[in-house]
Amino acid sequence: MQAHVEVVSRRTETLWPLNFFHTYMTTLADGTIVVDFHCRRPGDTAWQALPYRVWPNCCTLRDGAFLTFDHITRKVDEGVYEGDGYRADDPHAYCRGKAVDFKPRFHVPQAQDGYDDGGRPISGVIADHGLVELADGALLCTAYGWFHGDKAQARGFRAGTYKYRTFLCRSEDRGQTWRYFADLACDPEVGKEGFCEADLVQLPNGELFCVMRTGGSVLGVAPSDASGNGDGLAPLFVAGSRPSNFSWCGDGLTPLYACRSRDGGLTWTTPVSLGVGTVWPHLAVTRNGILACSYGRPGNHIMFSADNGHSWGGHCPVSPAAQSTGYTCLRTIGPNEVVMSYDFLPKHPRENTVKTHPPVTWQQAARMKAEGTPLPTIEREGALAFIMVKLCEGGTP
Repeated sequence: MQAHVEVVSRRTETLWPLNFFHTYMTTLADGTIVVDFHCRRPGDTAWQALPYRVWPNCCTLRDGAFLTFDHITRKVDEGVYEGDGYRADDPHAYCRGKAVDFKPRFHVPQAQDGYDDGGRPISGVIADHGLVELADGALLCTAYGWFHGDKAQARGFRAGTYKYRTFLCRSEDRGQTWRYFADLACDPEVGKEGFCEADLVQLPNGELFCVMRTGGSVLGVAPSDASGNGDGLAPLFVAGSRPSNFSWCGDGLTPLYACRSRDGGLTWTTPVSLGVGTVWPHLAVTRNGILACSYGRPGNHIMFSADNGHSWGGHCPVSPAAQSTGYTCLRTIGPNEVVMSYDFLPKHPRENTVKTHPPVTWQQAARMKAEGTPLPTIEREGALAFIMVKLCEGGTP
C-alpha cells in the first residue's frame, strides 16, 4: 500500500498592509522567518524591521551564509545580464541589517529581450525563483525568457509576445557569476505563455524536481482582442474588482507542469501536467521527506507528495479566489511543518492605504528605506499559514 500525507493542523497569522502586490518570505539557517522588510527570530512574537527587502530568489547555504536577489535583470552587454540583491555571511548579520549589496551577473549568450504578459519590455533573463545548492558547493538557478529564434505567439496576448522557455544557470562562486547550464523546458505547443516561474528542489533521492507555470495571467481581454492580436489587456487586481470582460488569458486555466533530472540538471524529463494550479509554484521538502508545493490563482493552495512528486494529495485551500494575486512562498520550519506566505484583500482596508499598484518601484523603495522615508502601503495585506503534516502508511484515505 502506498504511503500518503495527511494535514494534522494549520493556523494563519495576518501580518500588515503591503508595500507591493506580492509578499516574499524565506527562512534562515537559525529558523528566523523573513517576510519582505521584516524578520522574526525563533521564540519571538514581535517582528523586527529591516533596511532591505527579501527578494524572490533566496538561498541559505550550508555554511549559514544567506543570499537573496531580484528576478528582474538588466542587459549590460550582449548576452550579459545583471541583477540586484543582498548577501550576508550569517543569519545574525542579516537580521542586524548588516547584509551587503551584490549584483549577480548572468551570462546567457542565446538570450534575447522581449515583452511580458502586460506588454512591457523586459530582460531576456528572468531569474525566477528556484535556487539549489549542490553537494559540490555549486548553485543552480532557474530562469526563463527567450532565446534567439523563439517566435511562438503567446495565446491571448498582443502580437509579438512570445512564449517563454525555462532554462538553468549554474554558479561556482557563491552566486556572483551565473552561466547558462542547460535547457529545462521549451515546447511551443504547451500552455498559453510557455514555461516560466519555475521552482526547484533537490529530493531525498538526489533527483532535482522542478514545477513551472504555463499560463494564468490575470488580464481583462476585450472580446475583439481575444485572439491575442490586439492591445486590450488590463490588470485585474485594481481595487479588488473583476472587470466585466475578465478572462483567464482568453480561453481557460492552464495547469502547472513538472519535470525532473537525475544527472544534476544536465538533462530533464519531458514536462507533465499536474492538472492543478496556475502561477508561481513554490516547493519545499520537509526533514521527514514530504514534498510540498504551494500555488495560486484562483485562490491559494498547498498540496503534498509522499513519493517525490509522482503523485499528489492533501490538497489544502488557504485563501479564497479573487482575493489574492496567487503569489505564494513556501518554506520548512520543522521536521514536519511548513510555512506559506500569501497576500489578500481585506474586507475593511486599514487607513492610509492606496487602492492600486504601489506608487514606487522596488529600487525607489530601497532608496527610501536607506533614507528613512516611510513607504506607502496598499490595501492588500500579507499573511502566513503554518501547516503541519504527517506521513501515513497505507492507501490514500
